[in-house]
Amino acid sequence: MVVNNCKLYFIYSFYPLTILKYDDDAKNVKLHQCSLPGIYNKWRGGSPAISLEELGYPDYYLCVVHTSFFPQYTHKFILLKIQENDVFEIYNYSPDFVFINPIIEICAGITISHDKKNFLLSFGKMDKETYIARINANIILNGLISQKLALI
Repeated sequence: MVVNNCKLYFIYSFYPLTILKYDDDAKNVKLHQCSLPGIYNKWRGGSPAISLEELGYPDYYLCVVHTSFFPQYTHKFILLKIQENDVFEIYNYSPDFVFINPIIEICAGITISHDKKNFLLSFGKMDKETYIARINANIILNGLISQKLALI
């Protein structure tokens, strides 16, 4: 889910990059964008995408996804950039990571801490435990925003 200029978007998939837009008049979603991102991926579910405007990056959104080779899960930060006509592109992504260990972990939420120094991520473990991870925002953003993903 992404909110941009009071418009509500939903990320349906990352390959192809499929974005749905909520139509307030119809009270339904419509296809907004379907594009090949230039990198094949099997990314699934995860957190909503949050705006990075309050951190000084108004055109960027950040979310966490996972890849599953059941029962092992790995996660990535995905940096999206919004272009003209509200077209989203995968700008960059982080290396794989795990929170505790790779066995059945799912990140469900992300927010910016009140002091704007950290990202707070909620995640579940083994479908029965919940945690909140605090990750330094500068470490994540310096790696993702410093250079655009070089796609072939």
